[in-house]
Amino acid sequence: MSMFKKALKSLFSVLVLTSLVLGITLLVKGISDLNEKKIVDFASKIGMEGQVAGLFSKRPVKNLVSQVSNAVKLDEEVSSFKIAVIADSENDYDNLYKALEKIKTLDVYKAVHLGDLTEWGDVGSMMKIKEYLDNSGLNYAAIPGDHDLAESVGNKDITGLTNFTQVYGNNFHVLNTNGMKIVIMDNSANYTPVSDTLVGWFKTQIVDTDFVMLSQPLYHPTSSRTMGSVDAEPTPLVSDQALLLLDMIRKSNVKAIIAADQHISSENIDPVKSDLKHVVVGALTKARNLQTPRFSLFSVYADKSFTVEDVIL
Repeated sequence: MSMFKKALKSLFSVLVLTSLVLGITLLVKGISDLNEKKIVDFASKIGMEGQVAGLFSKRPVKNLVSQVSNAVKLDEEVSSFKIAVIADSENDYDNLYKALEKIKTLDVYKAVHLGDLTEWGDVGSMMKIKEYLDNSGLNYAAIPGDHDLAESVGNKDITGLTNFTQVYGNNFHVLNTNGMKIVIMDNSANYTPVSDTLVGWFKTQIVDTDFVMLSQPLYHPTSSRTMGSVDAEPTPLVSDQALLLLDMIRKSNVKAIIAADQHISSENIDPVKSDLKHVVVGALTKARNLQTPRFSLFSVYADKSFTVEDVIL
């Protein structure tokens, strides 16, 4: 009889443990639909009300998924949000399509195109790229690169924005998600400074911004292609403005500047502010590409740490 009781007790322990794991799995799976009271009530049914209630007293509800996972020894890291960052498609429709198809499998909050959507900035090419973006079903934003200004500049528009704004609207955006803020701004013109109006807007926005996305990098330790420098030839007014924008960012709490245009991905520490990173994403186009065509997956976590990973086509 004693052996039977021991066996029965072992079987009961296995069943309880299985129920616990299943219960927590269901809890994590349905977390987005639950409020604090429902979660604690559910936890009380499986004997974990003390542990779960303690989690609420220590941290906000939005972090509960990772906390409960840790409580049952599940170590999967949960990102707060993900953004697919693409750039330099330059009329390479095949690679743009491949990238968008990949992005649709990555559960991203948004896709952001950081410029050079086209080779020459003509309306026909702008519209065709937009059709690909629209048909993907992704939530997206776009800003121009210097290639996207070319035809408009040729048509005597000094800003180069006529064709781009006709098709895509604004050349600046603000994303607010999960308590974090991302400013996306066009600084693509090689020889013309950003308008005073847009710089003023940037100055007001940067105060509480966590991340900045730009068409061109503001700094790179070795590349001669940054804002205000075209193949090592400086454009004084533009380079002065690049220093102004960088100074604003250094005085803020921005953690990273993510930019494009160099056709090679990189990540560097700011030489003045050690907790500021300069990230450049790679190019989608096959032409003039220093790497295999790629885009980047930008993942941000609840503590505002982040990663930027290359996704190779």
